[in-house]
Amino acid sequence: AQATGAAPSLPPMPKKTARAASDREGHHAGFKSDEVLLKERRSRDSFDGADLALQALSWGLWVLALFWLALFSEASAGPAGSPGTMQVCLSLVVCGIFCGNLARASPRGTWSTWRMFWQLGWVPSLLLLAAALAHFGMSAGRAELQALSLATLVMALLVVLARPHGQAIPGRGSDAYCARWLLVADGLLGAKLALDMLMGGLSHGPLVRLHTIVAVIPQLLWVTGTLLCCTEAELFAAVPAAMVLHTGGALQGWLDTQKLVDILVPAGVVVLHLMLFLPLPRQDPDSNPFHMQLKRSLRRMGRLLATPTSGFADGAED
Repeated sequence: AQATGAAPSLPPMPKKTARAASDREGHHAGFKSDEVLLKERRSRDSFDGADLALQALSWGLWVLALFWLALFSEASAGPAGSPGTMQVCLSLVVCGIFCGNLARASPRGTWSTWRMFWQLGWVPSLLLLAAALAHFGMSAGRAELQALSLATLVMALLVVLARPHGQAIPGRGSDAYCARWLLVADGLLGAKLALDMLMGGLSHGPLVRLHTIVAVIPQLLWVTGTLLCCTEAELFAAVPAAMVLHTGGALQGWLDTQKLVDILVPAGVVVLHLMLFLPLPRQDPDSNPFHMQLKRSLRRMGRLLATPTSGFADGAED
């Protein structure tokens, strides 16, 4: 018999229950290892680098358009059916706008599947462009064209080095079917223009052939990207470039032919693109992503204008 004054013995330490083990497994399952996190971060950084390369390519197309306007301003209009200087510059600017907008449309690797192949498609395109510039530059003794050829090769190398690694995260397709069909029409029209320039320009002299190559290559890449755009951010990136193309077409029709149909048709297409931003449908205007994007842009601009800079604030206080 135990003594009544003896201290009670402590119970043995319980073993880890199944619930605790399950909680521990769930805890480990909910967190990723450092190796996986590092791999995902490197993948996101590589997509950010590819977007920066595309932004640099956009700036390069703008610079090339300015150089082309300065170098060949005397050849503003080419032979019938071939692109002149203004059409070459318009093609470069439109593609530059599209590339710049697209570089900001898919942050942190939220790329559609087609983006990977489209961006790598710039490499052979830039190589072909560099070869054409170098060939004409050497045959005509134009050192500035050889310098542009070297810069184009550097840009192609940048696209190769900045190619993204890992798997992209596709965004959700947009329900703005009116915008998608309108951009499909834009892409088909751009393809027809590129084909017309190609058929009409390659049968002429070296300078006209160079104009044709420089105009057609970015035009075809813009056409491909416009036809493949599917997410809202990609549609937002494509619409301004298409509007610039049609605006330039109306301006070119006014300068070249001065025919009413050559001015009103592209101007009417620009109006169709502007209608995407109207508060429609009237029952639920917030369902229109283009209208909401316009409202967000106006709000950001309003906040920017309402926030005084330090210099203006100091001047107001004085």
